[in-house]
Amino acid sequence: MMASYCSPMVALQPQHWQHQEPIQQQQVYWRRHNHASELTCTESTDGHLQAMAARIHEKAETIAQSSGFLSSIPHSEVPLLDRCDIEVAPHVLGKGAFSEVYPITNLHSRNHWDNKNMENVERLRANFYRRLASGHHHQTAYALKQLRRDLAGKQEDFESAAIDLCIEAKFLTRLNHPNIIKVRGLAKGWTSAFAKRHDGFFLVMDRLEPLDTRIARWRDRLYHFPGARQPTFSRKMHYSLHVAAAIIYLHDRRIIFR
Repeated sequence: MMASYCSPMVALQPQHWQHQEPIQQQQVYWRRHNHASELTCTESTDGHLQAMAARIHEKAETIAQSSGFLSSIPHSEVPLLDRCDIEVAPHVLGKGAFSEVYPITNLHSRNHWDNKNMENVERLRANFYRRLASGHHHQTAYALKQLRRDLAGKQEDFESAAIDLCIEAKFLTRLNHPNIIKVRGLAKGWTSAFAKRHDGFFLVMDRLEPLDTRIARWRDRLYHFPGARQPTFSRKMHYSLHVAAAIIYLHDRRIIFR
């Protein structure tokens, strides 16, 4: 399975939203403790943040309602978590224009508001630890995708990126193909999570090795070990067919991958 963490699948281009007054960086609430993964969930009563979350919700819903695919296909049921339920490693797996991806090191289940959701969360945790125990972390563990921290003080960019990430989540929870990355968990409250912290909204995804990274690894191995066995033409064609199958699946649903 090949995928890109930081390139969203979209059916239409986001609009250039009207400029809003810049948000002060100190109004976005999060705290660090002894380790990069230990981020607390601090409830915010700041009216600016709540208004921003409402704007993100309204604009994301407007886009979704204008999409025939999103408005007609029901989303799959995935576990809903708080950001403080997830611990991540300090190193970044991938970074895009607006988002960044971290490897998940631990999952907690402190959210008891709904029995059905708790069952889903417990299944996710069991699968997570089973995959970690297998030893193939780069292939089978989970990753967390969130907005970049440096956007927290740039309201216009932050809102535009937040809308894109919400729309990406809406698409991925409606797509079902073996060669398209799957969402394993989402933020409780969806867009309202942005009123708590800059990374309040997130996607829990399968952790994969992107194809360009694998190609670079092949190239490095060829350079340093000229006599080492290299991937066969058949194997490369196998990967190419996987990519083509995913693109055909999207195009059949009038979705453009960019």
